This record gives sequence, C-alpha cells and structure tokens, in this order.
Amino acid sequence: MTKPGLAALIICCAGCGFLGLATWKGLSASQEVTAEAQKWCQQTLAPAMRPWSPEKLNGMAAGPLQREAPPAKMRDLCLLFQNKLGDLEVLGSPIASGFSKVPVDGEQKPAVRLQYRAKFSKADATLDVRLLRDGQRWKLAGLQIDP
Repeated sequence: MTKPGLAALIICCAGCGFLGLATWKGLSASQEVTAEAQKWCQQTLAPAMRPWSPEKLNGMAAGPLQREAPPAKMRDLCLLFQNKLGDLEVLGSPIASGFSKVPVDGEQKPAVRLQYRAKFSKADATLDVRLLRDGQRWKLAGLQIDP
C-alpha cells in the first residue's frame, strides 16, 4: 500500500471511530434524559392525578399546553377525568418512549414522549405524555388520555 493510501485509510478509520463515539455519547445522553423524564412523571405528574389537580397541572404546563388548555379549560378537563377515571392508582413503567430536540425560542431543547398504561380507580387508560426540558426543569407539553 502506498503512503498516501495508508494515510487515507488511517484518516478514514479515525473518522469512523469519532463518529461511533459521538453516536454512542448521543445515545447515552438521550437514555439519561429519558430516564430523568420518567422519574419526573412518577414524582411530579402522577401526584397531580391523585386527585386530579388543575392547579398542579397548570403549574407544570409548557407554553403550548397553557395556550391549548388555559386554567378554566384545565379545570373542566380535570373534573371530566376525575368523574370518568377517578384517582390515579398505578403509573407503571413506560410501554414506549421517544427522544428528540425541538426548537424553542431559537434554542434546541430536549423533548421526551412517554406512553404509559395507567390504572385509575374507575378505569384503566393509556397516557401519552409529552415533556419539554427548559433548563433543568421539565414542563408538560401535552397529555393525551385514551381509556
């Protein structure tokens, strides 16, 4: 093999190694962020559904959810969920998850989507939870509930 060919091979191998390392670090970081989001759901979101608290949910809502469900609408939704589902009894492990970065105010912010099966006092439901991390705080960007 010629010296230029060997040099090109070494550069190519080094580039692949750096790309692999960057991919592994990115995957590791997304798993860490997703684990933080799951912990937040158990410690912060779940108590807001025992019983349903519009004040707590409004306090954790990100801008898009605040616009979609202002306080009066959130109060009505919580009353509906309380009547149909009752209090949350069990929020198990997520059955699906996803991680991305979304543009917010010119910055790329971590976003996590988690899907749970949940047991309520009156019925079971699937929760589709969308979270957005703003600095070190998680905010609820969306919550879809399918009985």
